[in-house]
Amino acid sequence: MLMKGEDWKWWYFVVAGVLIGAYGIYEFYSKQISKGLGSEVLALLCIAIGLFSRKSEMKGKSNAPPENTGVQQPESEELKR
Repeated sequence: MLMKGEDWKWWYFVVAGVLIGAYGIYEFYSKQISKGLGSEVLALLCIAIGLFSRKSEMKGKSNAPPENTGVQQPESEELKR
């Protein structure tokens, strides 16, 4: 997986890609074709990385053990001895 941090959010890359893409469109209208083209390529790359990370994150969660909900399970008699 690309990033494994607890606070990693896949949509950070998607939002960054959308914003970079919007800037690339602005550059196209400003007649700076090379900057606009580079921005659009970078935007597509960011969005692809974000969506790929989301799919791998969703796949990993289905196999993960359930999270601790704070409910304490009763101990068996063998463990108390």
